[in-house]
Amino acid sequence: MVRARYIMVAGLIALGANVAWAQEFPKAPPQMKEAEAQGLTRVGIKELKAFIPGSIRLKGVRGVEKTKIFHEDGTLTVLDIRDKHGTWHFNKQIDGYCNNIDMQKKNVRACLNVFKAPDGVHYFNYEVKSGHFAEVWRPLPKE
Repeated sequence: MVRARYIMVAGLIALGANVAWAQEFPKAPPQMKEAEAQGLTRVGIKELKAFIPGSIRLKGVRGVEKTKIFHEDGTLTVLDIRDKHGTWHFNKQIDGYCNNIDMQKKNVRACLNVFKAPDGVHYFNYEVKSGHFAEVWRPLPKE
């Protein structure tokens, strides 16, 4: 009887973890100017240091979900269908961060400004050069 209760409690905990993991990503304004016009709060390096280095779960403009791991040594790992590697650094000029990811024989470099989503849990990245939305993300618990 005790064993059945233990299994039931473990199942409920697992179900709760899955619900938290499956949390929906909010829709972002397509342009940085629109995010500013909507009054979204810009997040700078000081605030980003709470999550980076660390791991985030993201959904890009193509709708693919990935995990991005910012390592303390400045390296970066992107976990999805094909794991990718690269580097990252904070950029004081833009008060944001840049990453350089090796993708199929070419490097993709992006510098990003970050805005807090209205739900207070998610963040929106916008490419500095174009002002286009790049990805929505939420921090993962530190290990």
